[in-house]
Amino acid sequence: MSGIYLEPLSVSVETHLQGFHSMCSDPPSVKWLFIEPTSSLEESKAWMITRLPTPENPDIDKLAVMLPNHNSPNEPAKMIGLVGTNRYSPQGLETGYMLHSSYWGRGYGKEAFKEFLKWFWALETRKNIMVLVAKIAPENVASEKIVKGAGARKGEVIENSFILKKNEENGNKSTIGCWYIDRPEKVSEGSKIVRMRGGE
Repeated sequence: MSGIYLEPLSVSVETHLQGFHSMCSDPPSVKWLFIEPTSSLEESKAWMITRLPTPENPDIDKLAVMLPNHNSPNEPAKMIGLVGTNRYSPQGLETGYMLHSSYWGRGYGKEAFKEFLKWFWALETRKNIMVLVAKIAPENVASEKIVKGAGARKGEVIENSFILKKNEENGNKSTIGCWYIDRPEKVSEGSKIVRMRGGE
């Protein structure tokens, strides 16, 4: 284990908002989302709100990837990424992760995605979900490796598709590969690194 933990993402948690803005304003971090980096905290906050459950899209789950400061235990943990489900599509409920580019190549994305899936499949409210789909640009080899490591099976390639709802606004279409993650026959008790805050 790398020391990271996961907790429900919230725009009202300052460390989450700052971490989200740090990612979205970092060009390498948003490269595979085919969007322009955000230019202000207000812009990042507005987009963050759309990534959370809404009345139109209530059945999504989003967790912040938190990294404690082991050198200064009294300092708050830093949000370095997020993982979760995104929206329903013709292929199924979409899932994915995002990690600040400063933390690529350290195994955080792999661990966060696997632990999210353990947690998700164990949710009573999600027992009706039999499959998740991760949509990844074929050139994004690192993310393909992560979902394959989580047991995903390769599906179809979709041309001229919007990878995010935000892409529908900017008109940026891309080629994406579908990777399907089936509900396991035997569901574990969940993840030991997901921490629920008070009242959640």
